[in-house]
Amino acid sequence: MLEFLWEGDVSTDGIIDRPAAAALYLRGGPRCETREGRIVRLEAKDALLLAWLALEGPTPRSRLASLLWPAADEARSRTALRQRLLRLKRGLGFDAVAPGDLAALCGLTVADDRADASTLLDGIEPDPGSEIGTWLTARRNTARHAHNEALAARASTAETAGELAAALRDAQALVDLDPTSEHAHRRVMRLHYLRGDVGAALAAYERCKDALQRALGVAPSLETAQLARQVNIAVMVAPPRLPMPVTLLRTPRLIGRDRELTAIRAAWQSGRAALLMGEAGMGKSRLLAELALERAHRGGPARIVAVQGRPGDAAIPYATLARLLRRVRECGEVVLDPVRTRQLARILPELDPQVSAPSDSMRLVLQGAAETLLTQAGIHCLLFDDLHLADEASLELIQAIVGGGALANVDWAFAQRPGEDSPATALFRATLEGAQLLESATLGPLDQVQMSDLVDSLGVAELDGGRLGALLCRRTGGNPMFALEVLKQGLSSGRFDEWPTQTPLHVGALIERRLKQLSERALALARVAAIAGVDFGVEIAGSVMSMPALDLADAWTELEASQVFKGDSFAHDLVYEAVLRTIPAPIAKHLHRVSATHLAATGGEPARVAEHWLEAGLDEPAVNALVEAATRARRAGRFVESGRFELRAADTLARLGRFDEAFERRFAGADDMSLTAPLDIYKPIALALDAQARNERQRGRA
Repeated sequence: MLEFLWEGDVSTDGIIDRPAAAALYLRGGPRCETREGRIVRLEAKDALLLAWLALEGPTPRSRLASLLWPAADEARSRTALRQRLLRLKRGLGFDAVAPGDLAALCGLTVADDRADASTLLDGIEPDPGSEIGTWLTARRNTARHAHNEALAARASTAETAGELAAALRDAQALVDLDPTSEHAHRRVMRLHYLRGDVGAALAAYERCKDALQRALGVAPSLETAQLARQVNIAVMVAPPRLPMPVTLLRTPRLIGRDRELTAIRAAWQSGRAALLMGEAGMGKSRLLAELALERAHRGGPARIVAVQGRPGDAAIPYATLARLLRRVRECGEVVLDPVRTRQLARILPELDPQVSAPSDSMRLVLQGAAETLLTQAGIHCLLFDDLHLADEASLELIQAIVGGGALANVDWAFAQRPGEDSPATALFRATLEGAQLLESATLGPLDQVQMSDLVDSLGVAELDGGRLGALLCRRTGGNPMFALEVLKQGLSSGRFDEWPTQTPLHVGALIERRLKQLSERALALARVAAIAGVDFGVEIAGSVMSMPALDLADAWTELEASQVFKGDSFAHDLVYEAVLRTIPAPIAKHLHRVSATHLAATGGEPARVAEHWLEAGLDEPAVNALVEAATRARRAGRFVESGRFELRAADTLARLGRFDEAFERRFAGADDMSLTAPLDIYKPIALALDAQARNERQRGRA
């Protein structure tokens, strides 16, 4: 949507030089919406007049008059135009067309969204033989084509990002708009297949055949028929899957967590946020999911957003918060005013790519914008997993939002591993606890009775909770995820007589044993995902593995069935860590290099690109990525982070022997840090950096 030109803004076309007083909507029923929210419906002549000026630009009045009143002579048509403009002015309260012989829009801005499928000037049908009727038909065709292109581009972007459900919605919309488009039908077939739903892919092919036969009397092209054959072949050659009771993939009910649930409910009732602490595998994520279900059924419908920190977030300012706000925007249609939109664009650049310079009070501005978005979206509950992986900027802003009171009606719950605090996480917790706004609960191990209940709840005939509960507690330390891994291993091997009494293993060892049962291609795909991290998706997987996306479908489905993947990410961070351990160092360096090349070419986040280059042992390209990461952090008003990136760039340049450049980067980093660090803290840092930089410069000139 085009941005309103309110106070302080000036249009760039050189014609309108005063703020817009209303927005002009051309799709659907043509109308104007004033700044005060008043809606003025446009009559046919007014709509055609304003649409022509909006789409064709400034036009002589004589030309407009002849277009709108082609049967009248020049004098009568000019009189009719003057009367029409006068009535339009009375209706809107201002001149919508600038005075003078050259007519142009004045005080209006076009609010036109290509994602809107509505017809241009819907309901208005001028004489098809007239010049303006021919023009409107051509413009509608152009708008329809632009809408289809926007849908196709959005579907491609979603597919590349691994968001297959979103891509499928847009692809199906393209088919609905043009049932004879084989390209659209093939996209739907491919997406169904990539999601592992072969039956839906073949059903989409049958619908394509029917649509083409009814409308055109033809059969699908060779390309479409070939895709259907490939899908059919994939069904026949799909790798066999080990039978695994579905209850081991997700236990039917939560066992032994009543105390923690009660503590979180009490925290919410008293207006405090809840923090759930627990070692990996203790069930933090499952308990958060249980809370979400409970909150959804309490007091009617509720909007609940769940998000998690991910490896790689810590290096990028606002990475975790951006993920949270994107999830909020997906919950429903939220229309922010232009000011709030520009403010949020500092961390959600897709809202406005032109926004870059930070404001003087960045955190307060972003806090207000984020609170507005959460309020307008009607969010009732926010669940935040893996808090220890979040970046410092996000933690500071979320802490301010929780403590600010503007979202007092929102239930907040956080979860993290103990003993993995970053300084920012520790400060986050200490600040909210000091303000009595955070209640903590710790997930402990299951006892023997609870472990027996867990086994019995699975409903698997071969598993007896009474016999296995005590053995599992000794073997796993009461860790429920560890226990489930042991049970899976026992079921897959059929060795129920030996495994409970063996020497205890780390849960990672059991996961690695499960990984060895994967096919070669599935394991390779998992390794690419582990290296790519948060950037992983269909496009990067295909690029790194040099394979078309369709050839990855079987491996992807196998990883989901084996509970290695959940969508486009790992089912659990322990699985991610286990996969990383299976990658030999030379292979890891190669995968980092290929990932960096792909991300650099496709506009990836420079901080993560830099990490890939450094892990690949390639300092030269890493420098450029680190400098770009510093620039982005600086634009976001995060000067500590920008300083850190500059200092890492300086270290890298020093390794390359480029000491003069290292000198400049080190001082740039020190300058950035001085903007936020107190002087008594910054001074010794600055002196140390100064000495190091001068030594490097001397070495470079020796």
